[in-house]
This record gives sequence, C-alpha cells and structure tokens, in this order.
Amino acid sequence: MKMAGNKIVITKYKDRNLMSVFADGKLLELFFDGENSAVGNIYVGKVKNIVKNINAAFVELGEHTLAYFSMRDEHPIFLNSKRNNKLVCGDDLLVQIVKDGIKTKAPQVSSRLTFPGKYLVLTLEAGNICISTKIKDPEKRKALKQLFSDKLDPAFGVIIRTNAQDAPPVSIEAELHMLQEQFKTIMDSAVYRTPGQCLFHVPNGFLQQVNNFCNENLEQIITDQPAVYDQLLEYFELYDEVAKQKLTLYEDTVSLSTAYNISRSVEHALNKRVWLKSGAYLVIEQTEAMVVIDVNTGKAIGKQNMEEHFFKINAEAARECAYQIRLRNLSGMILIDFINMDSAEHKERLIQVLKEEIAKDSVKTNYIDTTGLGLVELTRKKVRKSLE
Repeated sequence: MKMAGNKIVITKYKDRNLMSVFADGKLLELFFDGENSAVGNIYVGKVKNIVKNINAAFVELGEHTLAYFSMRDEHPIFLNSKRNNKLVCGDDLLVQIVKDGIKTKAPQVSSRLTFPGKYLVLTLEAGNICISTKIKDPEKRKALKQLFSDKLDPAFGVIIRTNAQDAPPVSIEAELHMLQEQFKTIMDSAVYRTPGQCLFHVPNGFLQQVNNFCNENLEQIITDQPAVYDQLLEYFELYDEVAKQKLTLYEDTVSLSTAYNISRSVEHALNKRVWLKSGAYLVIEQTEAMVVIDVNTGKAIGKQNMEEHFFKINAEAARECAYQIRLRNLSGMILIDFINMDSAEHKERLIQVLKEEIAKDSVKTNYIDTTGLGLVELTRKKVRKSLE
C-alpha cells in the first residue's frame, strides 16, 4: 500500500489499541491506549500534611490518594477564605496533576494550572506569552504575539504551540476563547465541590495524542476500530472540522495491521540491536538509571580514509539514534558511545548532525555535553512510559 504524506493509523495490537504515526511512509511514533495517565486532571485537594524540611505538602485527592505539592515558587489557589498565602493543614486547594505516581512515589500536583489545546496552552502566568522555538520565522512569531496581545485576557498567559504557525487566526481565537471559558467554568464550580472531586479530566484514549499531530502536514487519520472512530468523530465535530474531514473508518479485506506492517514494526522497535544501511549497528540498553546506546562498526568496512569512514558511520548512527529514541519513547538520561574519532572538525560536525535530528522530536530533547571519555549525553523529558 502506498503511504504518501503523514498519517495516523489506529488499530489493534494483541489486546490493546495502538496508534502509529507515519511521516512520509516511515513509522515515527507509537502510542498504546490504556496507560491511564492522570497528568492534566484537575482536583479539589485537601492539605493533609506539611513537611517543612522538604518545603512540601501532601494533598489528598481522594480516599487513600496523597499527592506531593511543592511549596517552592507556588501560588496556591485556595478554595477556602485566606488572609495570606501560608499553607496549613485542612486547606482546600485547586490542583492539577503534573506527574503520575511511579511505584512508591506519590503523584505530583501544582496550582499552576494549564489547559492544552491544539494551537496553544493556556496558563495562569498573567500576561506571559511564549512561542514555540520550532516557529522560526520572525514575521510569523511577531504576528502571533500581536494576535494574543490583543485577544488574551490579562489574567492569563499562553504558550503558542507549533501547530499555530499555519493555522487561521479565527481558529486560534476560537480555541483561546474556549480555553478561557473552560477555566472560568471550573473556577465557578470549584467552590461548590468537595475535596477529592475531579473537576477536569484530560481527553480519554487517543484524543490528546491525535490533537498533537493534527496540523497541515497530516493527510489522514485511519482506524478499523468503530468505537475509536465514533469517539474521534464526536470530538472533531465539536472542536476540529478540518480533522473530521481527514478521519476514515477502514473496512478493507486486508487488515489495517497487515497493510501498515504494524506487528513487525513494534517487534523491530523492541529489538536490542538495530542494523544500519552501512552495515554498522546500534545496541540499545535500557536500565533503571539511564539509556545507553553503543555504536559498532559491524560489517561496515572502509577501504580508504578511516577517519572519514568513521565519521560517515557516526553521522548515520546519530540520525538513527534520534529516530529510535523517539520511536521507543526513551527518556531521562541517555548516553551514546559513538566510534572514536581524532578529528575535532568531525566531532563538531557529528554533534551538529545529532542536534539537528533531536530538534525534530515532539518531546523536548537536549544535548548536554560530551564527557572526557567521549560519551555523548542527552536528556529527554519523560511524558509517558517507554515502548518497552
């Protein structure tokens, strides 16, 4: 099957729904449904305990659920009358989950509420307008900032997402109005709600992830799951008429998984060893503390200048490392052991190639340094579990 353009494919993989994002026919990212992340949910919480030595409080979100609330640089949203901002046990707060609980660690909450949309994220940073660094055009940045300067309620701030750069101003304004009204509705109802109640749920299933990829480059959203189709259709009818036109229910005799080699792609994305076209290969190891990627020459044999040969292998490996990190959703500290090179120029060019590739990632990824032993250090923000 020909797969020109960017597509979202949602089908069954074993017993779970799987969303695959293709960029010009190449698998880019994988998302499994049912990870049950609570990040973004907003609750009425009650302060149960204050731990002064770590400058934090533990807030009850519901029966037997305590969340960590840092009191550093926080501006608590009190739901009971207060004469000052000093936190005490028994206070009712409006909080949002910013990090899921992991094993023995409690979930983390904040009163710095955010409301994500397709084109922007509404914040409580009054008057603060931030623009995605991926929007490079100075004129575009200036126009977007001016748009929000005129339309934004002074009580709010906004983060302008990459999707906004080619969106019609009327669509951006409509979303801004919707998010501001959403916040006001939550605030109006919060004072009448009891501690532990959830006031806002993040979109279920794939809605949030689909929203992130609904831009001018997206050609089609295709699924063979009627329930998923109905859910997306209902959402798009309310919020995104353009995306609705790209949504298709797949009903061919050849399964969607087979047509797009889904099972094989997932299996390859879990392999420890990844072969490169040159004959070299990567070894990808996930540990509790970090991810380690080793670059090996393998079958790639140079016949002339070995220094130039090693650079070409390393450059190919850098592109594949960035791709595999995104595909497998690896996060935290990542170390890459490239093949040793003597040339300072080649080392600089290699880092530049790597920086250009990780800049394409939808999740914030940073080059940190190259250690004395020649290991390249990256960090990648953790937003969900790794594919493994």
